[in-house]
Amino acid sequence: MKKLLVFTLVLMTGILLNGCGLTSGTLFIAQDVDGQIVSNSASSSTLDEAFGHVIVNFTDNADWQDYNIEGIEDGCIVMDVWNELTTTVSGEVWITLDTLAISGINSVADIEAAGGFRVFSGILIPAGPDVPGVDPATYHFTCAETFALLENVDQLVAAMQQGYFVAWGAANEDTFNFTYDGIVFGAHVTGSL
Repeated sequence: MKKLLVFTLVLMTGILLNGCGLTSGTLFIAQDVDGQIVSNSASSSTLDEAFGHVIVNFTDNADWQDYNIEGIEDGCIVMDVWNELTTTVSGEVWITLDTLAISGINSVADIEAAGGFRVFSGILIPAGPDVPGVDPATYHFTCAETFALLENVDQLVAAMQQGYFVAWGAANEDTFNFTYDGIVFGAHVTGSL
């Protein structure tokens, strides 16, 4: 009996040390995004102002590094948005996987041509104040508000497994001037340690 107990303890220790004892489940991974997305149809000076983007990088996220992502249960974006116009704007978030092809993208059609895909649409950005020179009020979007808007989950899984991607802010209107700031991408992912 002692030999069996010692063998069992040695076997369990070996399994744990060799990583064979995988624990699976669901984990919420959140990643703060450096920078902001500024999109302004009236601007022709730079790409960042006309059609904005940020690079989302999970590779330095400890949870992402330790977890083998197999799927995504749900996802959301937490962000602050302000609309410079006096009319409501309907926004979207698109993703491209190639962080080196940013300079060739100036529209949603360019994103689609680059193999990009939409992850959120129907984000309504309330109108700013009708007062010249006054900063518009900031609208805070929570996970609860963007959770129901998630699209193309399979492609988002692939993007998260890659560890980095480019997020683009687009508008459904011909005239727009808005900024996404304080952006956090989050997702409940399934996988194993």
